[in-house]
Amino acid sequence: MSDADQSGFTKASLTWNPPINNEPFHIKFHGNISTKLPPTRPDIQRSGYAAFRTKDMGRTIFGETFWDMDQYKYLAIKLKSDGRRYHVNLQSDTLISTDIHQHRLYTNDNNNNNNKIINDENDNDNNDKNKNKNKWETILLSFDDFVRTNHGMPVEPMSELMKNKLKSVGIGLIDRIEGPFEICISEIYATN
Repeated sequence: MSDADQSGFTKASLTWNPPINNEPFHIKFHGNISTKLPPTRPDIQRSGYAAFRTKDMGRTIFGETFWDMDQYKYLAIKLKSDGRRYHVNLQSDTLISTDIHQHRLYTNDNNNNNNKIINDENDNDNNDKNKNKNKWETILLSFDDFVRTNHGMPVEPMSELMKNKLKSVGIGLIDRIEGPFEICISEIYATN
């Protein structure tokens, strides 16, 4: 999804990539952000975003199904990023269907020590930003650090994420900075 769904001009694609040249299987979320407002839609005040999410798990004869992450502390994501300011979005079974819990996705390129980062390539020198750009790394995000939002704005009261009823996991780029973007994701999983 992107602002193109509301007549915006952002282009976004999600492609599946097989393992080639020591690259793992991964998806590539890429495109070009545009903040240009659609001239035919005066009701649109902002543009310049793109996101994707997993499909809901579906229903059984017993009702809707969810992922149960109660026993885990972290969401882990193995990725290779262009260094832009992405967010991880978790949707759980809430009373307000548009509520999501968000966490900023800090990588080696933009880390402020809020995330635990595990370098997946044998490189102990993390001080050179250009050296770390486009390298595979695993980010650990604490489930307790996700913030409840609705339409991108923090919501009060700040309710705890219902880890036992996760519906979807997604990644979005909402920095509203024009230009190309690319993030590759090989794995998303829960861990301790």
